Amino acid sequence: MNLKTALLLLACLLITACAQTGQQVQLKPEPSMTESDIGDGVEVVVRGQDARSARNLGVLENRLSDDAPVTTDQDLAEIMGQAAISALEQQGFNPERWDGAAERRLTVTLDLLEHRVSSDMPRKVETRIALSFEAHNGDRRLRGASRHTRTDQMSYRPGPEDTGEFISKALASGLERLLNEEMLRFLALP
Repeated sequence: MNLKTALLLLACLLITACAQTGQQVQLKPEPSMTESDIGDGVEVVVRGQDARSARNLGVLENRLSDDAPVTTDQDLAEIMGQAAISALEQQGFNPERWDGAAERRLTVTLDLLEHRVSSDMPRKVETRIALSFEAHNGDRRLRGASRHTRTDQMSYRPGPEDTGEFISKALASGLERLLNEEMLRFLALP
């Protein structure tokens, strides 16, 4: 093998080694709300919904090849419902699984989730989240929405755990913003 061929082979290996490959991630958003007793033990039934049009969570960009997808095999509607239950417990509510006939109901919908890791160094990591809610208290209804973007920079290629943790933190932050005092008071009203 001549030197030219060896250098070309080495360059191809280096480019391939820098390419980001698709990732399957696990998500566990854990909202951290300031503890409160605003809910005063009131029972609220909760469900999550996933209204996104794309099933991928985002992409890992590559310079010389197609972007690599970020995916999960988890049910995002279930994940959002569970995270909302956790947040409501921190506010003194007694949240339960969905029952469409209950007097107090909360639906949390994931409308947008776009995660992107750039191929540049340092890598720019950005997660955009859009959430909405519909709350019912008897015959009254309240709707709201929240958008949240979380950005960071990394000096290395993030692995699936890093990516899952980053998306989970963005989902938790978005949910913390969505479940605002107005909505919590609405659900707590007699």
